[in-house]
Amino acid sequence: MSKQKIKPSLFVAVLPFIFLIVVMLIGNIVYGAPAQLPLILGIAFTCILGHFLGYSYQEIENSMIETNKMGLQANFIMLIVGCLIGSWIVGGVVPGMIYYGLKLFTPRIFLIILPVMCAIISVSTGSAWTTAGTMGTAAMGIGVGMGIPAPLVAGAVVTGASFGDKLSPLSDSTNLQLPQQKQDYLTM
Repeated sequence: MSKQKIKPSLFVAVLPFIFLIVVMLIGNIVYGAPAQLPLILGIAFTCILGHFLGYSYQEIENSMIETNKMGLQANFIMLIVGCLIGSWIVGGVVPGMIYYGLKLFTPRIFLIILPVMCAIISVSTGSAWTTAGTMGTAAMGIGVGMGIPAPLVAGAVVTGASFGDKLSPLSDSTNLQLPQQKQDYLTM
């Protein structure tokens, strides 16, 4: 027979978060401890608090598992993005982009074409981070080579990458939000 569940007040609901911040600050600044120990203490504190609110450990564990399942797809996308950026840099794709970009573009049209190219790459990869990590790096090299101020190049990259990311069905931010809302991209 389970205990009567108590609905927490706002303060009690935020208390584990406050506890975690305090423990992480003390652990990191005072003791120089890695983040894993304060995180484990935060989980333990939350479980104890949940027990006092009438939840069993099994209910808390199931809730943690379900919450982590929702974000797992986006985590895999971010892992693949990191692999793609690294392979493009090591494989010479980014240096090749810089070389050919300096040959093909003039400073006059570069900032006009750059957001369009970034949007196309972002739609095809589904990630603004991938676009910023690959195209952004190459575009910065091209822009510096042409004498274009770095903030203008960065603005063009971020504009195109963000625009393309929101249009893509592969977008990590879209795929992170949809499971939480129990929606499918095609029915959205």
